[in-house]
Amino acid sequence: MDRYSDYCAVFDTGRETVPVFAAFGQWAGEVDNSDAIATPIDIRERVNGGRWMAATSPTAREV
Repeated sequence: MDRYSDYCAVFDTGRETVPVFAAFGQWAGEVDNSDAIATPIDIRERVNGGRWMAATSPTAREV
């Protein structure tokens, strides 16, 4: 698993795709290879207006 700022990507040799999650577990997307990890992160940031709220965090704050 690798961390990209507020996101995590899970690399597994048994899978052909790479799932991407926000750090608090919200699904961000799935990509075919590690070079495309920025795509679901960019889409999620645009959909949320460039901010995300960690609703599951007891210290939720906007980033």
